[in-house]
Amino acid sequence: MSGGGSDGTILFTCVAAQEQVAKGGLLIDSVRSFGGTLSECEFWVVEADSANAFCDSLDRAGVRILELEVRDSIESYLFARKVSACATVESVAKGEARTIVWLIPECLIVRPPRLFVLDGAVRAAVRPVHIVNVGSPVEEEPDAFSRGVYDTTGVPGEDRGVRSFIEDRAIRPYYNSAAMSLDPDAGGETRDAS
Repeated sequence: MSGGGSDGTILFTCVAAQEQVAKGGLLIDSVRSFGGTLSECEFWVVEADSANAFCDSLDRAGVRILELEVRDSIESYLFARKVSACATVESVAKGEARTIVWLIPECLIVRPPRLFVLDGAVRAAVRPVHIVNVGSPVEEEPDAFSRGVYDTTGVPGEDRGVRSFIEDRAIRPYYNSAAMSLDPDAGGETRDAS
């Protein structure tokens, strides 16, 4: 494996609007300043809309800009850009990185994100959103959003709850997550991981 620095980790984000370009720059700077052993990792920026979000200002040492292509069959899906960005990076990083870490442009790193570095026994790590917000409490029937996700993905609606940080309530994880990591060589195996 050649990418991702000595530990084989690549961090990435997807920029889909002009206002996210500056946020992406702050994210990269925060990783470089506070990422600890990950501060030297490659950082990939997926440019989701080159007509409206020029990422040229993010093109610097240690940063790679990738252009996003969204398949026509999922273009109308609400999270099509996010899913496609993850798939693009996963495809490009196969054999090149041990771990790829997704961070939304609005994230800032204030200490080393060590928990996202995978060790081989774990193929994916996800930190679901940490407030109830649109989350579905586990003691209630799945809402339309959760049911739609379960139906679309074919994943059973198991109620593996997480505790929200703010309200301390058991909620179903909803993976419109600000941060997650996976082994790009795992492919479909991550779907079956518990």
